[in-house]
Amino acid sequence: MSRDLQKATFDNASGAVTEPLLLVLWEHSGMEESLSCTVPVTLAGRNYAATGIEVSGLSVGESATVVVPVTAARITEVNNGTYRNRPCKIYSIAANPALDDDFDLLDAVLALDGIISASEFTGSEIRASIVHKSAVGNLTPRNTISEIANHIPPAGTVLVSTKQNTELEKSR
Repeated sequence: MSRDLQKATFDNASGAVTEPLLLVLWEHSGMEESLSCTVPVTLAGRNYAATGIEVSGLSVGESATVVVPVTAARITEVNNGTYRNRPCKIYSIAANPALDDDFDLLDAVLALDGIISASEFTGSEIRASIVHKSAVGNLTPRNTISEIANHIPPAGTVLVSTKQNTELEKSR
């Protein structure tokens, strides 16, 4: 064991499973909320409350699903659709909150910098879909070339011009 590593830190890191702390900073209820999936912690001076939220399907840098308890403000946001395109940041911290509950941004990894794309409520929970902010509005193009030339010639085709002949090669 390293001389500068505390025993509690070593025991936590060598345990069977070390779950990261997941923190959500978003604007779903008409105001900015700071929520923690496990215990209350502080990140960069901002308090994250443990309110029974769950983050599932987290694909770092792409998408996630956030499930939160129902509140009147959240139901209003869902019904009015005013949650759309509001910011949502999900931070991951590899730490044991029993040892320390005050973290700097250097301790955290911004797992997803996204926006809320969809939200629905059923019973006692609200389920929100989060996508990366640069993925919104960037749909896959349907027409990648002009309508005049609407096909791509196969490999081996020779394109003849007045200055040069170009043979299309197969990609590797």
